[in-house]
Formats: sequence, C-alpha cells, structure tokens
Amino acid sequence: MGQGKDRNEPCHCGSGKKQKKCCADKKPRETSLLMDMGEKKVINRLKFDKKGQVTLLTDEVTQIPKTAKLIRSLKKNKNKGIKQIFNVPQDTSDMRLDLSSILLVDFVYFIDTNTTAEKINGKYMSVSVVHIYKIQGEELIGIDSITKNFSHEEKGIGEKIGIIELLKLLDPQTKPWDVIPPKITIITDHDLGNLAKYNSGELPLSIEHNVYLPPNIQLAYASADKRNDSVLNKIISQCDQEATKTLHNRRSKRSSLNNRDKLGHGQI
Repeated sequence: MGQGKDRNEPCHCGSGKKQKKCCADKKPRETSLLMDMGEKKVINRLKFDKKGQVTLLTDEVTQIPKTAKLIRSLKKNKNKGIKQIFNVPQDTSDMRLDLSSILLVDFVYFIDTNTTAEKINGKYMSVSVVHIYKIQGEELIGIDSITKNFSHEEKGIGEKIGIIELLKLLDPQTKPWDVIPPKITIITDHDLGNLAKYNSGELPLSIEHNVYLPPNIQLAYASADKRNDSVLNKIISQCDQEATKTLHNRRSKRSSLNNRDKLGHGQI
C-alpha cells in the first residue's frame, strides 16, 4: 500500500504528473563520471564535497584527468546496447557528480536542426532552432532564441550546418567580445560518437570547410526524446519541437506557392 501511495505522489522529475503516469515505470538510469587520466596512475583516495565535487588523490597529491565527462544512460530493450541521455564534458579541475558543472561556463546554447526527408526544388530544407542561456550566479537564465532556415544539396548534413552557422555568430570577428571570448557550451543531440573528437580538435566539424571548434567552445549531448530526465533534455526537446513546427510551416508555404504558380500557368 505504501508503494501505491508513492505512485500517486507528484513525480520527482518536476513534470507535475503523478509518479505512476510519469517516471515510476521507467528503466533505471545510471549516472557515471568517466575520466581519462592520459596515462596509468594509481588513485588511492577519492574526495567528495557537499557541492558534488570529485577530487582524485594519490598519497594526498591531487591528480587531474586529461578529460572527464558526466554521462546518464539506460539499457535499451532486448540487449540492444546503451542509450545515452546526456553526455556533458567536465572541467577537469572542478569535476561534479551532477549537472551543476554546466554552470561553470558563461553561456549555454541549445541547438536542434530538422531537415526534410526528400528534396524540394532540388534541395533539402533545414531549420535550426537555438535557445540561448547565460549563467547568472548558479542559474541558467534564458536570454534569446534564434531560428535559421537554410537549404543544401547533400543529405544528412543539416545538423552540422546548423552548428557551423551558430559558430559563425559566435566568432569574435563577427561579434567582438570586451576582453576575452567567453566560455560556451553548445548542447546538441547530434553525432554523439564524435563529440569528444570535436572538442579535442582531433576532428573538424566540416572537412570540406575545415571548420574546427574554437578553444573556448565545447559540445555536449542531450537526447531530445528523454525530456523529463533533466533540464538539458527538456530544453533540447523544446528546440526540436519548434524546429519541426517551423519546418512544417515552411513546407506548407512552399507547397502553396508552387500550387499557385501551377494554377497561374494553367490560366495563361
């Protein structure tokens, strides 16, 4: 009976729904802090503080990893592997066990791009939606949103073009900063497998255009279809929905114009 009572309580995820209609029957999530030390090292002590900060020690000497990332994941159905819900690079000098690590930068950009499945007038149409947040104290404060439409001939590159167009807006040459470029995290649901290589500069976002991530900008991943798992997933899901709606409106408008042109030609 106690378990039944809990299922009727508001869900801990903050959706406002009862647990039984929200997260009660979800598969267990696993959260891990994955670190690359760069070389073999013996760690004989871990230290945690009230903020969730993690420190690695070897005989009381602090060890700093080469890279680190916070990952939340779940097992897919029928042993089909692991689904990552979010994957956020960590400041190796200030590693956290929760998403407070996202507050260690100056701005956070969320971007999602949707693309038509078939060509229209010889090109694919894409729509990118960007939500922009600044860090104020210990909060994400929404400050702006951008919607950008573009077309391209190659299939499957809409997401990358969207990110590259966003980088152009963030280029210090086009948007000069007062002193030094701010630290920026871009949240995307695209190309998780290469995220670490983009961040390290090992791989360009576009080989054709030789576009690499600037040193002050890093990519992080959040799945758009797990919106109740974290604030990152919720916002990237909003971007996805807005991009889908805008793309649908663009296609409808384009279709109406084409039909009107055909009707006009038929009357001549």
